[in-house]
Parts: sequence; structure tokens; C-alpha cells
Amino acid sequence: MIDYLNYSAEEKGEYKGVKGLFRLEEFEVEAIDILTHKGDGNPLLNPNRSVTPGVYTRLVFISEDGSFNRVIMSDTPAERKDHTDFFNRAKGRVLVGGLGIGLCIEQLIYKRSKSDRPKQLVIIENNPAIIRLMTPYFIEWTEVLVVQADVFKWSPDSCKPSVKYPFDSIWMDIWDEISDRNEAEMTTLARKYTHWKTREGYFGCWARAECKWMRDIRKAAQEKNGKVVKRLMNNKVGKTMMPSVYSNIVIPL
Repeated sequence: MIDYLNYSAEEKGEYKGVKGLFRLEEFEVEAIDILTHKGDGNPLLNPNRSVTPGVYTRLVFISEDGSFNRVIMSDTPAERKDHTDFFNRAKGRVLVGGLGIGLCIEQLIYKRSKSDRPKQLVIIENNPAIIRLMTPYFIEWTEVLVVQADVFKWSPDSCKPSVKYPFDSIWMDIWDEISDRNEAEMTTLARKYTHWKTREGYFGCWARAECKWMRDIRKAAQEKNGKVVKRLMNNKVGKTMMPSVYSNIVIPL
């Protein structure tokens, strides 16, 4: 794990138009906290996304007036598990959308031998405050190039000759929650970046299977199709979904 030098590091910036403070901080989860949690973190309710006891790091945003705060990303086991397929496939020239707390840099650079690292790791991050906050921890690795840009508008041609393509592996992680609303954006990005990856290259998005599942079950619920809802609830993805998902969907009888 990357040894962050200052867990209370802060940087002023904006999140979705709201001014405030980005903060990198350490937090501890104890067993009693988990077992008394009534939501998604309780292993009895949701073993696939529960948080095991331990000390973790998270990037949070707090508005200037304190009325709004948001966890942007953390390094809990569930978050790491979401990236496993990408980490196993990433090789050659790698492109990542979203910097977060740098999990991709940790897994692909810090934890790999030099011979096993990607030839190049390009990270597109749209928020300058996050870049200012996080890049000091990764500046020593020459394989990493962080570019401030919008992944929906960016083109590798704008960064020639520093960025070489086609990419062997592409991963998009620009969302801070699992939602059916993300699926349309994921489809747009998949179509856009197909032009810049190798024929056999890998393209993936954080929690895409879950977002597709949420889209499908919401549609089935709206259509009062109980048969489809039941099938989705009992498929592989449905069995891993958080209890809060079902509380936001009216399930037909």
C-alpha cells in the first residue's frame, strides 16, 4: 500500500459546482461499527460489499458551509475488488479515466516489479484540485502521466508525443456511486474509446455490471414485470447488490 505522508492533506476546489475542500484522510472501521450498521456495510445484510475491520484511506469533499459532504473514493476491500478484473488484465499501454486516491497507480506501478509494469499509464482527471492533492504521492514514477481533461472530450492526439496509442487496456472510474444513471455514460465512453484501443484490448468501467442490473430492474419494476424482477434479484449480480438498492425500487407483486 502506498505510504501517504499526510493523511490530513487538503486542497480547495469544486465538486459538481459546489465550492469546498477535498481532504485525504485515514479512517478506522471496528467490528462493532460493522455489526451495528443497518445499511450496506453490514456483512449480515450484504457480505459482498461489507467493510472488514481495519484502517483505510478515503478522499472526501466537504462544502464550504459544511452542509454537504461526499466520499469520492476509498480503498476498502469492496472498492479494491471492483478493480480486480482490470488489474489482472492491465498491460502494455494503459489508460485510466479518474484519478481518485490512485488505486490504479498503487496496483499497477507500486506493487509490480519494473519489468511487469505497464509501458505507460495515462490517467485522465478533470478536477484540478484532486490532481494537486494526489500527484505529489506519485511524482517519482516516470511511467505515470496525469492529464487534466474531461474524458468525454479528451483525445490522445491532444497529448502527442507524450501519449502513445492504441491502448492495450482502458479503465473508466469517474463515478462516485453505483447508479443506473451511469450506464448511458459508460456506453458513450465505450464507443468513444474503441477507436483508441487495440483490437484485442480491454475496456472496462467501474461497477458496470451493477449499473446495468439497476437499469434493468428499475425498468422491469416500472413495467410491473414481476417475473423479470424476480429473475434479476436472483441472478449473480442481484445477489451481490446492496440492500439500499431495493429500498429505492418499488417491487411489483
